[in-house]
Amino acid sequence: LVFFVLTSLGTMLLRKNGFYVVVVTLVLLVISGWRLAGRKNLLIAALIIMVLYYFVTGPVYRLAGVKEGNVGEMLSVPLQQMARTYVYHYSELDKADCELLEQYVPREDLGKYIPTVADGVKANFREEYYRNNKVAFWKIWMKWGMKFPATYVSSFLINTADYWYPKAIIDGYN
Repeated sequence: LVFFVLTSLGTMLLRKNGFYVVVVTLVLLVISGWRLAGRKNLLIAALIIMVLYYFVTGPVYRLAGVKEGNVGEMLSVPLQQMARTYVYHYSELDKADCELLEQYVPREDLGKYIPTVADGVKANFREEYYRNNKVAFWKIWMKWGMKFPATYVSSFLINTADYWYPKAIIDGYN
């Protein structure tokens, strides 16, 4: 359990998108282990992981002078999910939603979508626009995810295969 907590915390701290991997894993573990005798330990571990993460990325980072990273890095998973949906389901999407997404990510970058690499999509992510319009971003993300859940799951699994698939070597650059 201690190793699991430390590994989860390391994943979240060393990779921005590791946060999503751990959160999804914790949710699935809590749901699947709800009726098991060790569920109390699982819930405690999940709580410890989240408290430690926010403690380290909050007060500890401030004391150490760590500067906030690129928001696009933190949003690489949702950006990839939305880009995949944009590319594969464009004709089925509300054009106003597409135009709004293009305010966050230039159309040209959405067209550079590669399933295994988020760099093309997040390269010119407009952080300032996001900071001023977070709610609209998450509304589109939620709306498209509800309409195309398999696309979102597929995008997530492709982007995180190195974390969960034994011997995975996914080099999207080659």
